[in-house]
Amino acid sequence: MIGSVLLRLAGSTSQGLIVGQIWVLVGVAVLAVPWLCRSGSRTWLALVPFALVVAAAPNQAILRGDADVPMACLLAVGAAALVACALVVTLVARRDVLSVAGVAAALALLAAPWRLWVSAHGPSASDVTPLSTSLDPGFLADRLGQLDLGARELLGHFANPAYGWLVPAFLAVAGAALLSRSATRTAAFHLVGFLLVVAALLWVYWTSQQPDVPSHVSRTALRTVTTPLFLAAVGLAHLLPQLVRRPER
Repeated sequence: MIGSVLLRLAGSTSQGLIVGQIWVLVGVAVLAVPWLCRSGSRTWLALVPFALVVAAAPNQAILRGDADVPMACLLAVGAAALVACALVVTLVARRDVLSVAGVAAALALLAAPWRLWVSAHGPSASDVTPLSTSLDPGFLADRLGQLDLGARELLGHFANPAYGWLVPAFLAVAGAALLSRSATRTAAFHLVGFLLVVAALLWVYWTSQQPDVPSHVSRTALRTVTTPLFLAAVGLAHLLPQLVRRPER
């Protein structure tokens, strides 16, 4: 769906134009997240994880024009924006909070026509198993092997040095923040968000009804790993400057 949006914005099916747009979106995300994190003089710490994620194996997805990279960028910036909005809610006057809520409502209204059009005309997720089937205990029990295969494939990418060790680093930093009670809320937010995305991906693999599930998992895991990597990067971008700043107080 994001790929179709890019094609519409470009007004062309040129692969080079699509790749150029994705690079612009990646650049905007790399610059936006440190600004949203309010890293100050330690902005370079917030930039390091994004330099790693752009240089990691998923950068091949940019050259292919895959929609996974734009989606990962949007989710990463969205996660940083949510933390920034939460900070605004706790620090500013009620009138300013209402202004932020008004902007959020306006964005929702702007997105509503597009969502209504898609629900009526497509594209629809025809390859996703309906909940009426995927929540059946017998259906899930028969496909435990798919869950194991998806978990091994996806988690194996996380431990692959080609992906910059971003996920192990994020889990270690988030765990240290929680144990030391430093930036606890920020760490919990990013950790829960990351785990929910990974759980959603594993759920899709677990309930998949593709005719050749092993090939499907092996082929798509190279792309679906992109979003967790970007979320790990934004988590590190938020946490590293905060954890370094603490001892100076």
